[in-house]
Amino acid sequence: MDSAPGDNDRTGLAGRVAGSDAERRAALGLRERLLADGRAQIDVEPFRFHQRWALAQALAAGLAVVGSVVSVSSAIPGIALVALAATSSILEATGAAQLLARLTGTRASQNVSSPPARGTGAGLLVLAASYDAPRATAFARLADRVRDPWLVLGAALLAVLACCMARLVGVEGDALTAVQLIPTLLLLAAVPLLVDVELSPIGDGAGEAAGIEIALALAQQLDAELEQLDVWLVLTGAGGALGAGMRLWRRRHRGELNARPTVTIEVGAPEPDEAGELREGYADLARRLDARLGR
Repeated sequence: MDSAPGDNDRTGLAGRVAGSDAERRAALGLRERLLADGRAQIDVEPFRFHQRWALAQALAAGLAVVGSVVSVSSAIPGIALVALAATSSILEATGAAQLLARLTGTRASQNVSSPPARGTGAGLLVLAASYDAPRATAFARLADRVRDPWLVLGAALLAVLACCMARLVGVEGDALTAVQLIPTLLLLAAVPLLVDVELSPIGDGAGEAAGIEIALALAQQLDAELEQLDVWLVLTGAGGALGAGMRLWRRRHRGELNARPTVTIEVGAPEPDEAGELREGYADLARRLDARLGR
């Protein structure tokens, strides 16, 4: 059940999981805030995304484990299962295509953006932040430690696939079995972590709220300061679903982004004591890029 935002939740992010009605209300609230800030144009762009991406990834990991076991006695069926799992997982994690995720259905979300008012700059600065509140999961905590869990998962899938192909060309023995066992166990351990994503409680959205505040403040500040860069503010939905909102926004506006030099600053979910430091760091980066374009 969606929780109500607290009194100090300025952006209304508490309990706003991607694809929920609460997330939609948060998007409308952000639109009203941008209007109050005097921005000339605000666009609310709906899109559909695969909310249960973690189940699709868990299915891919599970298929790879089954394929790894099957390959010991029958290489070709094992390779087929592992190849399907690896292709699906890697394409979906990178946003290139959706395969197994199509089995999980879609939900609606929306991006709230404010295009540049001037449109005369030599370049474009995209300030982006995600406004949904992701779930507080063990997978997310692991990602904070590992940095890029998808790189580890992808490497494990490819390692299993390589071992299966080695069996196809006649390589056998205890050494190969031992090597294949390591990534197989890693994938097996990933299955419950990914399933847990669907069962975990919704986070409070505090970090995302801080990111939104930084993006809003930067847009207001840099609009007045930058001469060569036009500022496009983008507040994306479904950030907790592998960044689906930003990915789809880029695809929808590909022509405008490719028309001139474009720099994107994606504000994450900072700790409260880091917010001021990050904002000044981003502002300084934007100023330096603006000066470079003006040479």
